[in-house]
Amino acid sequence: MKVLDFVACSMKLYEKQMEPICREYGLTAMELNILLFLANNPEYDTAKEIVEKRYLTKSHVSISIRSLEESHLLRKESRNGDHRTTHLVLQPESNEIISRGQSAQSAYLEMLTAGLSETEIRNFQMYLDKIGENAVKGMKEA
Repeated sequence: MKVLDFVACSMKLYEKQMEPICREYGLTAMELNILLFLANNPEYDTAKEIVEKRYLTKSHVSISIRSLEESHLLRKESRNGDHRTTHLVLQPESNEIISRGQSAQSAYLEMLTAGLSETEIRNFQMYLDKIGENAVKGMKEA
């Protein structure tokens, strides 16, 4: 399988894993992705960081954050009197959605790594890390 085919197929599989959760809770894929990003990466809790780390458009992230805020799944807060930076805080109402999403992420990862040994998985992760570093470097230089 060619790399582009793998990327497209694996992205489609991920979407299929998340579809039932989005449907059940009335969320868009972007909204679920934001909730999961915040839960899985608590060190990144601003819209700017979501845009930078996930390479998403500001407008889509902004619209999704507004919708999640209206649904009481997250709230915005300023810290230490700094009103220039708004932090995103997951609300208890999002816990069940996040739990279901993380379970779907785990199932997705298990599908992708089925039949691989622990050593093969570690090696693959090492290769992905290096390829990812190269991609980030390329993006900065472009």
